[in-house]
Amino acid sequence: MSLRRSKLDKNSVYYRFAHKSQVLEKIEFYGKEIAIGDLRHTIAEKQKLPKVDLQILNESTGEVYTRDGHLLRPNVIVTVRRTPIQTQKKPAVLNLEGADILSRVKRAKTAPQPKPEPVPEEKAPCPPEYLCSLCTGLFENPSIAPCCGRSACLRCFEAQPTTICPLCKRQRAEDQKPLPNPRLADIIASLNLDFFELPAVTVARQAAAARGARNESSLGKSKLAASGGLGSGNAP
Repeated sequence: MSLRRSKLDKNSVYYRFAHKSQVLEKIEFYGKEIAIGDLRHTIAEKQKLPKVDLQILNESTGEVYTRDGHLLRPNVIVTVRRTPIQTQKKPAVLNLEGADILSRVKRAKTAPQPKPEPVPEEKAPCPPEYLCSLCTGLFENPSIAPCCGRSACLRCFEAQPTTICPLCKRQRAEDQKPLPNPRLADIIASLNLDFFELPAVTVARQAAAARGARNESSLGKSKLAASGGLGSGNAP
C-alpha cells in the first residue's frame, strides 16, 4: 500500500476567531477526521501564535472541546478563542494607621537588614496540546498516524508494533508507517521549557539522557587515559 496521499484523502474544517466572527478560514487535513489537539497546533502555527493558549468551541452550542483526542468530521465550523496565560501580582499594602513612623525608620537604619530570600518562579502547567496522549510526556519525534491523522511520539508508535492503531484503535496495513510531523516538532523545539512545569515522564527522560551523556564522557576519558598509559609504557 502506497503512503502517497491523493487529493481524495484531503478534507477541510473551518474556523473563526471569536473577535473576528465575520472572518471564516479553512484548515485542510488528511484523513476522515482531525483531532482537536492537532487542529489547535495547526491554527496556532498558521496564525503565528505559538505561545497563546487557544480554546476551540462548538460553533452551534458554544461548548468548549476539552479533550485533545476529540475527533472532528470534515466541513465542521468551530469558534476559536484566545486565552493567554496571565500572571497577577497583588500590590503590597502598608498599614500606617497609629504607627510611630520615625521610631520605625530609626530602628530600620540601626538593625541589620536580612538578605531577601529568592522568590521561586511560578511555572505554568505544560499545555496539553504539547503532550503525547499515549505517554503523557512532551512530544519527542512527533509522528502522524495515517489512519486518523492524530499525532504521538515515534517511540510510542514503535512500542506497539501491532496492526491496531494505538490512537484510534482501527486496523491498519502492516506497511502503513507513522509519518513525521515536522510542524509540531518545530513548535516543541521553539518552546522555552523554563516557563512550564514538565510532566514526570519528560523529567525522567531528561535525567536518563543526562546520565547517559555523563557515562559516555567518563568512558571516553577512561579510554584516553588507558591509551596514554600504554604509550608511556612503550616509550624507551
